[in-house]
Amino acid sequence: MLRGATIINVLGIRRDESTARAHAPDWKRDTRYAANGNAHGTRMMLWHPIANWAADEVFSAHDCLGIPLHEAYTCYASSRLSCRFCVLQSSADARASASAPANRDAFVHLCGIEAESTFSFQPSRWLADTAPGLLPADLRTRIAEAKIDAQHRREAEAAMPGGLRYVKGWPPRLPTMAEADLIAKARAPILARHQLANHFPTARAVRARFADLLALRRAA
Repeated sequence: MLRGATIINVLGIRRDESTARAHAPDWKRDTRYAANGNAHGTRMMLWHPIANWAADEVFSAHDCLGIPLHEAYTCYASSRLSCRFCVLQSSADARASASAPANRDAFVHLCGIEAESTFSFQPSRWLADTAPGLLPADLRTRIAEAKIDAQHRREAEAAMPGGLRYVKGWPPRLPTMAEADLIAKARAPILARHQLANHFPTARAVRARFADLLALRRAA
């Protein structure tokens, strides 16, 4: 719709919000959706007009201009307004969000994903622990089981050869037969827990799969 135009995206980020935003510029070019030299001549920029404001200045501006605050602040005592549930939010803000009736379905849905996946919403914190009283009894039971399964999964993963676990650029090399056997044994209970087919159940099958992936990397 705006090909060939100069598009200014105005964002309300502030430098005192976090260490990640501490060095935010007043503005910068945005080449994610309009690369330099694109055929249409479209240009985009990000503008941060309140980058140097403090939080109390933001609330003062709302008061002075008569702009009503979001209910996250006025009704649920959140420290900040962001996603309903965020992997970066504090426990207090997660509880505040869960207490909002409009967020209840999303809360139950995300806790259901925790129960199904055996992975907590945050690296060291289960969202279900934020407000367990809001969860159906059967989901609380599933969460308890998921926590046990998560511990078993971590133990199985720990048994895998460290240098062959997934990282960017994986796989790094072909495993030995002994290493492939460890991988096959670690994968089996995890796949069984999630009722997924085990296409590489033996050390030989695992090693062959690594060989195929390495060949694909070389051919790319």
